[in-house]
Amino acid sequence: MSHRSIVLFLRGAIAACMFFAVPAFGATYCVSPSGGTTLWQRLRDWQADSANQATVLKLEQGTYPISIAVDYRTGSTGDLDIEGGYTPGFGCSDSHRSKDASTTILDGGISGTFAIAFETNVRLAVLKLQNYQATTGYDGVFIGAIGSPGDVSVDHVISYANSIFSIRGGSSATVKDMLVYGQPALPGWDAISIGTEEGVATATNLTVADNHAGGLRLGDASDTVNPASLYDSIACNNAGGDVYPDPPGPAPQAEVHHSMVCVLDDQVARFNMTAGPPAFAGTGDYHLSTVPTHLSPAINAGSNAVPNGLPATDIEGNPRVQGGAPDLGAYEANTPYYATYVVTSAADNGNDVAPIANSLRWALVHARSDALAVPSRKLQVAFNLPCPSLIVMSGSTPLHDIDFDVTIDATSNPGWSGNTGTAPGFNAVLCAGMNGNGALATGLHVVTGGRLTVAGMRFGGFTDAAIRIDAGSGSRILGNQIGGVGVGPLNLFDANNDGVRISGSASGVFVGNYDDPTSRNQISDNTRAGVYIDSSGTGPSAANYVVNNLIGLDSSGSGAFANGDGVFVFDSGYNVIQYDTLSGNTRTGVTLSGAGTHDARLQYNLFGMAEFGNNDVSNGTYAALVSLAASGNTIGADLSHTGGGNRMFANGTAVYVSPSGGSGNRVLANAILTGTGLGIDLGAAGPTANDALDGDGGANLLQNYPVMLRAVRGDTLSVEGTLDSTPNTGYRLDFYWAPDAGPGGRGEAEYYLGRASTGLTDALGNVHFQAQLPVPIWIPIDLGHVSATATDAAGNTSEIGVAVLELADLIFRDGFE
Repeated sequence: MSHRSIVLFLRGAIAACMFFAVPAFGATYCVSPSGGTTLWQRLRDWQADSANQATVLKLEQGTYPISIAVDYRTGSTGDLDIEGGYTPGFGCSDSHRSKDASTTILDGGISGTFAIAFETNVRLAVLKLQNYQATTGYDGVFIGAIGSPGDVSVDHVISYANSIFSIRGGSSATVKDMLVYGQPALPGWDAISIGTEEGVATATNLTVADNHAGGLRLGDASDTVNPASLYDSIACNNAGGDVYPDPPGPAPQAEVHHSMVCVLDDQVARFNMTAGPPAFAGTGDYHLSTVPTHLSPAINAGSNAVPNGLPATDIEGNPRVQGGAPDLGAYEANTPYYATYVVTSAADNGNDVAPIANSLRWALVHARSDALAVPSRKLQVAFNLPCPSLIVMSGSTPLHDIDFDVTIDATSNPGWSGNTGTAPGFNAVLCAGMNGNGALATGLHVVTGGRLTVAGMRFGGFTDAAIRIDAGSGSRILGNQIGGVGVGPLNLFDANNDGVRISGSASGVFVGNYDDPTSRNQISDNTRAGVYIDSSGTGPSAANYVVNNLIGLDSSGSGAFANGDGVFVFDSGYNVIQYDTLSGNTRTGVTLSGAGTHDARLQYNLFGMAEFGNNDVSNGTYAALVSLAASGNTIGADLSHTGGGNRMFANGTAVYVSPSGGSGNRVLANAILTGTGLGIDLGAAGPTANDALDGDGGANLLQNYPVMLRAVRGDTLSVEGTLDSTPNTGYRLDFYWAPDAGPGGRGEAEYYLGRASTGLTDALGNVHFQAQLPVPIWIPIDLGHVSATATDAAGNTSEIGVAVLELADLIFRDGFE
């Protein structure tokens, strides 16, 4: 790597850490209800901040009398995060925080309003909102993007007492662990509405009950392609009905999965419903009843296979899954498993007929017998072994295939401690491990009828896959070390072929999870792939997720401990790979291959960089490879938005859509730094020249790139250029900045600037474009190089075009007229 590349890499690695921190380039404030700068003033400060800084407001427990309407159009360009639950007197330390939403109250008084309109991203967490006067035409509480792609996230929130709640995202709305009850009757209003401007709305573990208004209005007023979805929820006893679509009409704009809805509108699609009523603990008490004569049917009735993952806890901060499966609604009942089998022996004799007592094989044989007798039983395998202990599998007899629902929970072992979110890498202490010793194909194998949760174990030495899931929905792989990983107390020196393989008809599998740092897996030192996915059972609502894992690095997060490929997807659609670190692998970070591989989402990942330090841990060939007719995939932002970008470093090419790669592969809004190769390379290796009328085919149809004419930095960044492509067509343009031009003068995408659109090209395929972009605060004073990509309406993104050096001529500061 050249000296220039090393210097840029160091800067890029530091930026990557900032990119994945929350907030990036921002400020965090501890707010108390009893003194100091008030919550009201902090929100006003955020409203007036035009410096693109994220603001985190950490709220100590107590009651905050506040009525406020904050409108982004007066300034705020940074993200906003309001988090309650902090114990007073500890400086809002994360180690002194409760996830109980009832501890931090926002109170509107007699006629208050709590409204935040935004164009960035806003998150509310661990709050109770009350007494926000909803009137005809106005919500009591409104959290929404207005004509913008901003995302909204609401979790661990209670809304009641005249606080009609409206949640409206731009690109996405994500709601988890929410209780809405006791709302008044208002003509035309429902107790809560959830939707987006033009994206995807997902709600998980809601309880909407006993409202005098309608219950939940769910949908997207403008998007007819992406139905909003409700999972693992309860909506009952609301006036007039419980779940309605938005907008009403014959096409389903809302779907309800694995939920209990007492009165469900006919225009809402329903899947795997549980019959009501919910059997709450008492009047006004929305815990689920555990009284044997009044047992709630919502207990253990939920699904693990939910988009964006299960919440780590319920609305009170209790573990979300108790008794083997998630409950419906905001509260998780403290119900035991039907049976728990405790492993106290690390021995294995390879005999399923007469296994060694209290061994892992013994536990699974007995659990399976119970499950086959009554399939609805939830069963657990717990551990009480000396820490650490290694189970070396005997001979060539694998454990019995898992054709039942079981949780193998090594986090129960004394001495275990989970990975924390305070440091990079993987710092869990794992006490129990399995070694196939190069003689067994798989460690754990899920087949038809099975669902597996496995947590807190080590796996090495399996010749096929340490964990192979061939069927079933909703298996979860959480907080494990998978691979040789010949360091640490268990010293598993034997690599697996694949760490995890998701195959056959398996769907809804989670490898890692959102929200919970203890769910992170370290997947390193596997010969073929850390995670290999070739399942056919995926779909828009049954995707597999690889989320928040360390893939290809050592436990410190700073050095390579390579897999062959980090994640390899072959002929499998709708897979989601987000928030992972994919570095140091021998071949690629992620490969998307085969005509059946489509609609994958690679977003918010870190490729080729260390999590700690400034080490170059590039993947061996590419950060991401698209091959063998894989089409319609997203690497970074989707076509309509700018959120989702990855940070990538590669010694050679970063994103390669190979000559065999398909079309419609969006590569948008990423931050990419390379050594000698291109940031985005289409077709034959190396820069591809533009061609007249852009009539060629191949990888992403070899979409022509924009030609930059000039970029002038003043109060805004004014850019001008031309695009020669298909006649009578409009294009999305994405702009990037770097200190230097890339190889051969092609631009580097070290920093993402923003997007614009062209008008229609003329009959010869030509269009001239101008755009004004904001000047981000992180751009160095020294002038750099600006370049761009073009993407057509089908999602074909071009290579990065030739870069131009910025000018500072104030004559052109406000445009080129």
